[in-house]
Amino acid sequence: MKITWPSLRISMMVVVFSLALVSIQMGCVGVDRQVQSETVSADVIVDEYLQYLPYVSRPVALPPLELAAAETRTTDNLAQNIFFIWDTVVYASRGVNNTNEPLQANLSWNLEGLCDTGQVYSQTLVLPPGPWEHTYAATTPGCNGAFTATFKLDHLGDISTLDATYLVNLEQAFDRCSLPTVSQMQTWWDTSPYTVWNMYLGGIHFPCSLTNLTPSWVQSVSNQGWDFILTWVGPQAPCSDFYYRFSSNWVTAYFQGADEADAAIAKARSLGINEDLIIYYDLEAYIVPDGDTTCRYAAAKFIQGWTEELHSQGALGGGYGSPCNSYIKDWYDYNATAPDDVWIAHWLLPAQYRPDASVWNVACMDNTYWPDHQRIRQYAGDHTETWGGVAFTIDSSVVDGDTVTLPNTLSVNLPSVDRSAHSTPQELAAAPAPAIQMMDLVTEGMGLALTSDGLLRTEDGGRSWQEITPDIAGGTVLEATFLDEASGWVVMASGLEGNEIRVYRSLDGGESWTASGLLAARGAIARASLHFIDRQTGWLVLKLESGSSFSLGRLYATRDGGRTWEERSAPLGEPPVFVNEARGWMAGGPAGDGFYRTLDGGLTWEAQELPGLPQEPVFIGQPQFTTPQEGRTPVTLLADPDARLLIYATRDGGDTWYRDREVALAPGSQPGSAVPFNLQAEVWHLTDPSVSGLTVFDEGQDAGAPTALETTGLPPGTVNLDFVSPELGWALVQENGCSGDKIPGYQPDPMPFTCEMETRLFRTEDGGLTWVEINPLD
Repeated sequence: MKITWPSLRISMMVVVFSLALVSIQMGCVGVDRQVQSETVSADVIVDEYLQYLPYVSRPVALPPLELAAAETRTTDNLAQNIFFIWDTVVYASRGVNNTNEPLQANLSWNLEGLCDTGQVYSQTLVLPPGPWEHTYAATTPGCNGAFTATFKLDHLGDISTLDATYLVNLEQAFDRCSLPTVSQMQTWWDTSPYTVWNMYLGGIHFPCSLTNLTPSWVQSVSNQGWDFILTWVGPQAPCSDFYYRFSSNWVTAYFQGADEADAAIAKARSLGINEDLIIYYDLEAYIVPDGDTTCRYAAAKFIQGWTEELHSQGALGGGYGSPCNSYIKDWYDYNATAPDDVWIAHWLLPAQYRPDASVWNVACMDNTYWPDHQRIRQYAGDHTETWGGVAFTIDSSVVDGDTVTLPNTLSVNLPSVDRSAHSTPQELAAAPAPAIQMMDLVTEGMGLALTSDGLLRTEDGGRSWQEITPDIAGGTVLEATFLDEASGWVVMASGLEGNEIRVYRSLDGGESWTASGLLAARGAIARASLHFIDRQTGWLVLKLESGSSFSLGRLYATRDGGRTWEERSAPLGEPPVFVNEARGWMAGGPAGDGFYRTLDGGLTWEAQELPGLPQEPVFIGQPQFTTPQEGRTPVTLLADPDARLLIYATRDGGDTWYRDREVALAPGSQPGSAVPFNLQAEVWHLTDPSVSGLTVFDEGQDAGAPTALETTGLPPGTVNLDFVSPELGWALVQENGCSGDKIPGYQPDPMPFTCEMETRLFRTEDGGLTWVEINPLD
């Protein structure tokens, strides 16, 4: 059939009319589902009467599956974005199936953050028509920080994603022998990362005073928000060196453990702690004679008696110790009733606050032991932290085990912690940023800085630095000292527990090093201290890993410059001070009030009295001598609110000491450890970490009262002072702070709770008036 232009025009007009009618009908007739419209244009030229086809709208359906929301919730279905470590987190997603038929799709969650990154969940499901919702319960990661959870909906390759961000707060605990004041605890609650405090209840081996530990103190601190680890320090293993020991007969040991449990629970109840009790027994490390299992079996049965007696009184039983040298695994392998929880002392070096610490992968005990929220790990021992201007020497722990929470007697109700999920054993790869661990100003130009990355040396007062760490694979520098610009020594630790110790000597300023033989540490090492009086004669103290109610150390002496070492005895695990080959001192200890003297180079020691010492908590600092006869010993007194410093002096080489001066500290000062004090050529400087100023006194001028300097450039938080002349000195400053909400769910709009710690090094050339920062970490 032949088609002419007029007939084509009529046909096209019919088409246009039909399309227009369809468009009108679609605008008036209802449909079963929502539609979106898109605009389509036609550009067809037909003749001079019909230039263009009109614009036409046509219906386009939504995607068959829509993703509406993705969020995190609690187990009781409340939206939440802050959790504790190992909490149960519910991943929730919802959307719409826009068809009348069930559709198959893959739903998955992926997590990104500091640890436990990767796929959380993936499953192919059939989603019904209409609105749908899906939830999946999992465990929060094993470290703190921000985590982004990405939900992905995949239907036949059509992918939709949404992110949900939440935060994990890692519970941190600290312990120290001396009881803090209520005011100090409030400061640390407000400014530190810690939420749990170890409360020593007592025991025959507990050395600190419990006079001020009262029900009122406990409730006041609990009202601040603190939870508690309760610990009892009684007799120790029969093959240990401790004075009080339980029996090597396992039957007797069992009943002795039960007796200690009775005493501990009675003490807890006298403090008003009656419900939901768990008490940890402090069993320190001990050395087992070769081939003798009697001691280990008796220790295990002692812990069994302890645990079963606590159970009989409605409490849980826990144990503290070294996984290797307290043989924690025996408590499970040998006993019919194992402790409910364990507090594992396995330290990371160097000792410092670590938000990345984990309770897993400790030495001598695999992750199958006490895996279900039954572990606390003490990861750092005997280090000083300053928060809010209050400096404490503490041990630090990470908590994934049972602690004690008291009812809050105030109107504030702090939320509880949900530990219902199972944790995942893992060790984090991330480590804290490098920090300055120690500084030593040797001469006006030459000095050292020990960081967590190695040993650095400067020869121009701190303007430039070079690394001089001995090249030892896997080793950690514990301590370094130089007698002059050429002669120096370094203590290196290696091995599974950091207990393989060697001393390295340099005679060329650190360009080359020579190692001594391996020292028999016989236990995990927390810290090392070196002291040399000349190039040949020196002493080394290795502080052993222990609870903060002990200060255990091994003392070694050398008379050939560090080539060989001979073991002596040590009353404490504290740094030694010697004025000659025979005469030396150690000060401090768990309660801070120990003061010991030796007259035979460390073979034997005796306690020495400082006359007129007040009957209140004190922190005795190291003696410092300007000559073999003239010396000073600083004693920090904690008398809330009138803290002060006593200066004891000697003029006869330390045979006798007398109380020389008393210095008031800054108003409102809250010292929690010995304040930094430095004596140089009859001029001494001291500082209070809570303020930015210095106090200076020149004994040679006999000017009367010490002078408080208004310093410039020195921030608060000084933890160490080192002067090589009355004018030239260094100060090591610890600065830190926390932000966000410490208790998840406590604020209606919670912010991330994060804490940062930084150490900074400063130099003065005018006796402490002005300071400039020098940075070894650049």
